[in-house]
Amino acid sequence: MVAALDAIGISLGAWVLGVPSPGAILALTFVLAFIPYFGAMAAGLLACVLAVAEGRIDLGLTMLAVIVVVQQVEGNVLQPVLVGNAVNLHPMVVALGVIAGGALAGILGMFVAIPLIAAATAAVDEVRRVGAGAVPSPPPGPVPG
Repeated sequence: MVAALDAIGISLGAWVLGVPSPGAILALTFVLAFIPYFGAMAAGLLACVLAVAEGRIDLGLTMLAVIVVVQQVEGNVLQPVLVGNAVNLHPMVVALGVIAGGALAGILGMFVAIPLIAAATAAVDEVRRVGAGAVPSPPPGPVPG
Protein backbone atom coordinates (compact mmCIF):
# COMPACT_ATOMS: atom_id res chain seq x y z
CA MET A 1 0.00 0.00 0.00
CA VAL A 2 2.83 2.39 0.86
CA ALA A 3 4.61 1.63 -2.42
CA ALA A 4 1.40 2.22 -4.37
CA LEU A 5 0.81 5.57 -2.66
CA ASP A 6 4.40 6.64 -3.36
CA ALA A 7 4.09 5.66 -7.01
CA ILE A 8 0.74 7.39 -7.45
CA GLY A 9 1.89 10.59 -5.73
CA ILE A 10 5.14 10.95 -7.64
CA SER A 11 3.74 9.96 -11.04
CA LEU A 12 0.69 12.18 -10.58
CA GLY A 13 3.01 15.09 -9.85
CA ALA A 14 5.04 14.22 -12.95
CA TRP A 15 1.89 14.06 -15.07
CA VAL A 16 0.55 17.39 -13.78
CA LEU A 17 3.91 19.08 -14.39
CA GLY A 18 4.21 17.60 -17.89
CA VAL A 19 7.28 15.45 -17.21
CA PRO A 20 7.63 12.80 -19.93
CA SER A 21 6.74 9.14 -19.25
CA PRO A 22 4.64 9.39 -16.07
CA GLY A 23 3.53 5.75 -16.57
CA ALA A 24 7.12 4.53 -16.52
CA ILE A 25 7.79 6.71 -13.47
CA LEU A 26 4.78 5.11 -11.76
CA ALA A 27 6.00 1.56 -12.46
CA LEU A 28 9.61 2.26 -11.47
CA THR A 29 8.58 4.10 -8.30
CA PHE A 30 6.27 1.26 -7.28
CA VAL A 31 9.02 -1.34 -7.65
CA LEU A 32 11.77 0.70 -6.01
CA ALA A 33 9.51 1.88 -3.16
CA PHE A 34 9.98 -1.50 -1.52
CA ILE A 35 13.45 -0.31 -0.53
CA PRO A 36 12.71 1.81 2.55
CA TYR A 37 13.53 5.52 2.43
CA PHE A 38 15.79 5.31 -0.64
CA GLY A 39 13.86 3.48 -3.35
CA ALA A 40 11.06 5.92 -4.11
CA MET A 41 13.46 8.83 -3.86
CA ALA A 42 15.79 7.20 -6.41
CA ALA A 43 12.89 6.66 -8.83
CA GLY A 44 11.74 10.23 -8.26
CA LEU A 45 15.18 11.53 -9.07
CA LEU A 46 14.84 9.85 -12.46
CA ALA A 47 11.73 11.98 -12.96
CA CYS A 48 13.84 15.05 -12.13
CA VAL A 49 16.44 13.99 -14.70
CA LEU A 50 13.70 13.56 -17.32
CA ALA A 51 12.36 17.02 -16.49
CA VAL A 52 15.79 18.61 -16.83
CA ALA A 53 16.37 16.66 -20.06
CA GLU A 54 13.36 18.49 -21.46
CA GLY A 55 15.53 21.59 -21.16
CA ARG A 56 13.82 23.08 -18.12
CA ILE A 57 15.76 23.26 -14.89
CA ASP A 58 12.79 24.93 -13.18
CA LEU A 59 10.65 21.89 -14.06
CA GLY A 60 13.29 19.61 -12.55
CA LEU A 61 13.36 21.63 -9.33
CA THR A 62 9.56 21.64 -9.14
CA MET A 63 9.54 17.87 -9.62
CA LEU A 64 12.12 17.57 -6.82
CA ALA A 65 9.81 19.58 -4.56
CA VAL A 66 6.92 17.21 -5.40
CA ILE A 67 9.11 14.21 -4.55
CA VAL A 68 10.18 15.69 -1.21
CA VAL A 69 6.57 16.47 -0.25
CA VAL A 70 5.36 12.98 -1.22
CA GLN A 71 8.23 11.35 0.68
CA GLN A 72 7.62 13.43 3.81
CA VAL A 73 3.90 12.65 3.88
CA GLU A 74 4.53 8.96 3.16
CA GLY A 75 7.40 8.48 5.58
CA ASN A 76 6.05 10.48 8.50
CA VAL A 77 2.29 9.93 8.24
CA LEU A 78 1.15 7.13 5.95
CA GLN A 79 3.79 4.46 6.56
CA PRO A 80 3.65 4.50 10.37
CA VAL A 81 -0.15 4.40 10.32
CA LEU A 82 -0.48 1.68 7.67
CA VAL A 83 2.32 -0.52 9.00
CA GLY A 84 1.20 0.06 12.59
CA ASN A 85 -2.31 -1.13 11.76
CA ALA A 86 -0.94 -4.18 9.95
CA VAL A 87 1.18 -5.34 12.90
CA ASN A 88 -0.93 -3.90 15.75
CA LEU A 89 1.66 -1.35 16.84
CA HIS A 90 1.24 2.34 17.55
CA PRO A 91 2.42 4.51 14.60
CA MET A 92 4.99 6.22 16.84
CA VAL A 93 6.49 2.82 17.70
CA VAL A 94 6.77 2.06 13.98
CA ALA A 95 8.42 5.41 13.18
CA LEU A 96 10.90 5.22 16.06
CA GLY A 97 11.53 1.53 15.47
CA VAL A 98 12.56 2.08 11.86
CA ILE A 99 14.81 4.96 12.91
CA ALA A 100 16.40 2.86 15.65
CA GLY A 101 16.84 -0.10 13.31
CA GLY A 102 18.56 2.12 10.78
CA ALA A 103 20.82 3.63 13.44
CA LEU A 104 21.80 0.22 14.81
CA ALA A 105 22.11 -1.88 11.67
CA GLY A 106 21.71 0.34 8.60
CA ILE A 107 19.32 -0.62 5.83
CA LEU A 108 19.05 -4.21 7.07
CA GLY A 109 18.02 -2.87 10.48
CA MET A 110 15.30 -0.77 8.85
CA PHE A 111 13.92 -3.91 7.19
CA VAL A 112 13.88 -6.11 10.31
CA ALA A 113 13.07 -3.57 13.03
CA ILE A 114 9.27 -3.70 12.79
CA PRO A 115 8.99 -7.51 12.52
CA LEU A 116 11.27 -7.86 15.56
CA ILE A 117 9.31 -5.29 17.56
CA ALA A 118 6.01 -6.95 16.58
CA ALA A 119 7.34 -10.38 17.59
CA ALA A 120 8.61 -9.08 20.93
CA THR A 121 5.30 -7.34 21.60
CA ALA A 122 3.36 -10.50 20.76
CA ALA A 123 5.63 -12.55 23.04
CA VAL A 124 5.15 -10.16 25.96
CA ASP A 125 1.38 -10.14 25.40
CA GLU A 126 1.33 -13.95 25.39
CA VAL A 127 3.37 -14.14 28.59
CA ARG A 128 0.96 -11.72 30.24
CA ARG A 129 -2.04 -13.68 28.98
CA VAL A 130 -0.74 -17.02 30.25
CA GLY A 131 0.42 -15.46 33.48
CA ALA A 132 3.97 -16.79 33.34
CA GLY A 133 6.08 -15.59 36.20
CA ALA A 134 3.10 -15.35 38.55
CA VAL A 135 3.71 -16.77 42.00
CA PRO A 136 1.45 -19.80 42.48
CA SER A 137 -0.69 -19.82 45.58
CA PRO A 138 -0.01 -22.63 48.07
CA PRO A 139 -2.21 -25.69 47.79
CA PRO A 140 -5.15 -25.84 50.18
CA GLY A 141 -4.67 -28.02 53.20
CA PRO A 142 -4.08 -27.95 56.93
CA VAL A 143 -1.87 -25.20 58.25
CA PRO A 144 1.07 -26.67 60.15
CA GLY A 145 1.57 -25.74 63.75
